[in-house]
Amino acid sequence: MPRNQALNRFSQDLYVSHNQILTYLNCSLKYRFHYVEKRKPERISITLPFGKAMHAAEELFYRSMKNGRNKEPLEALLEKFGEVLCTSLEKNASTPIVWKKTTPDKAGALAMGRSMLTAFHESVDLSGYAVVDVELPLTARLYTDDGLPTDFLLVGIIDLLLMDEHNEAVVVDNKTAAQPMAQKTADNDNQMTSYAYLLAANKYVFPTSRSNAGSMSFAS
Repeated sequence: MPRNQALNRFSQDLYVSHNQILTYLNCSLKYRFHYVEKRKPERISITLPFGKAMHAAEELFYRSMKNGRNKEPLEALLEKFGEVLCTSLEKNASTPIVWKKTTPDKAGALAMGRSMLTAFHESVDLSGYAVVDVELPLTARLYTDDGLPTDFLLVGIIDLLLMDEHNEAVVVDNKTAAQPMAQKTADNDNQMTSYAYLLAANKYVFPTSRSNAGSMSFAS
């Protein structure tokens, strides 16, 4: 299911996501402006449209693997990246873009995307894994400490769900950042905890005290 379609489906219910929870914990005012009042941002960091474009290209790659085709050609990924990036910038043309040192303008962002996707295409090897699903939308009821159901759903869209040779689920969440995420940071991040809850509630895995989760990041 396309991500936008999944998000529209979620909007029909009371729900929270990992991003919403993280935003509220970091800055409740930002949460109010973005999720409650739905204010238009005063400016947009290039990291948002850039990350969206990278995500679209990576999804194209994973879907080709899921459908049993050969690895998607690099040029197809680059074309998808450029298309989504340019569309996002045009859509937000009235909002100032905050450019970065490594991506000072659109040309720089396109060059950075080419470099990162080339490394991605050359390094990602899913041999030994079965692709269960790509952009998998999941929901699960949240409960009180007393075990009573609430009105809220926890929602999430998993970038890539794999099954290894031992029939254990492996979650892949792509990150676009200047530096690889430290293992301690990943261990303390509640995103994979949320995904583990969603996978267990939807019977993809049996609830245990641990979960196998992987994240892939490429330095920009």
